[in-house]
Amino acid sequence: MKKTALSIALAMTLGLSAALPAQAQEAEAKHTVQLGLRTNLLTWAVGAPGIGIDLSIGNRWQVGVDGAYGNWDLSEDCEGVRIITAGVQLRRYFRPFGTKHTGRDVNRNGVLEYTSNSRGWFLGVDARYTHYNEQFFSSEGGTEGDAITGGLIGGYSFTLDKSGHWGVDALLGAGFVHKEYDKYSWYEPAQMNRITGSNEKNKFGITTAEVSITYKF
Repeated sequence: MKKTALSIALAMTLGLSAALPAQAQEAEAKHTVQLGLRTNLLTWAVGAPGIGIDLSIGNRWQVGVDGAYGNWDLSEDCEGVRIITAGVQLRRYFRPFGTKHTGRDVNRNGVLEYTSNSRGWFLGVDARYTHYNEQFFSSEGGTEGDAITGGLIGGYSFTLDKSGHWGVDALLGAGFVHKEYDKYSWYEPAQMNRITGSNEKNKFGITTAEVSITYKF
């Protein structure tokens, strides 16, 4: 009886000793922090280059901040689109980071076509401030104002190479939008823009959109 109890105790001790390193590694993985960068191609498309910094925490969470600035004159009397924007995001991924996706054996020779560690689908929240000045949507003047937005985001992240460093994020957000803006038009006698009206709006709608190139260190 004593030998049986001793054997069981020894087996439990050995099993616990073997399990502790694995649990320690798992706990360590859950608390790891990874730095990343991203740039939104959609802001570049309207002449506002930008950059974002992301921190991946554990194996499902990511927090990030980003900003973009565009200030371009199309002509002496046309300022085009000017944008200054800054935002913060919090995401939770459905799939743990580092999940492997195996490519197809297209040549049927046992060699995989592609292997990636795509992060997959995510949900989150986004808050953003934007100052804008545009003249594209009016033939007689433009609009200048500020927008504060906050809402839910959803999207997908996937990698572009086997190392998992380069990737693409695509997301769309919807929620609350607060806008305060002035309308202006060109006043020829004074050779300058003059304000023709002001407005303030609160509504629900699209709050953000991204198609970003990302890099994970």
